[in-house]
Amino acid sequence: MRTTQLASRTPNRPKGSSSGKMTGLLRIPLGAKAEGELALMTASRKTSPGPGNVLLSGDGLVLAYSKPRPSGEHVDAGVIAVRKQVVELIPPDRSCSFEEEILPKLIEKSALKAFATDVPFFDMGTPAGLAALQAHLA
Repeated sequence: MRTTQLASRTPNRPKGSSSGKMTGLLRIPLGAKAEGELALMTASRKTSPGPGNVLLSGDGLVLAYSKPRPSGEHVDAGVIAVRKQVVELIPPDRSCSFEEEILPKLIEKSALKAFATDVPFFDMGTPAGLAALQAHLA
């Protein structure tokens, strides 16, 4: 199975600095049809009540994504890796919502996979989410 590697660096450290050592390495399976997979998003299993905004197949294919009409048991965790072909879908002459215009095209082509994780996702943009994070860290 082909894999790609995503590495994280220590935050706020310039690339190549002695203190910017690799802090983690993640191998993500691309699958047998890697050439058709144009994007990979992270999806965390929903830990709060109510549906998530990402619906996945058993093998991690994103079947649906919608913030206004939630469904599924995962929530997007805010990280997405895309191939150059996806960037070329963004219109150069106008504003574009990646979530509303590009992701649906990828889902329609079965070209969006998800790295599903059970690591909790906390929405710190709401008082309830911030309180849940604080309770989790306490």
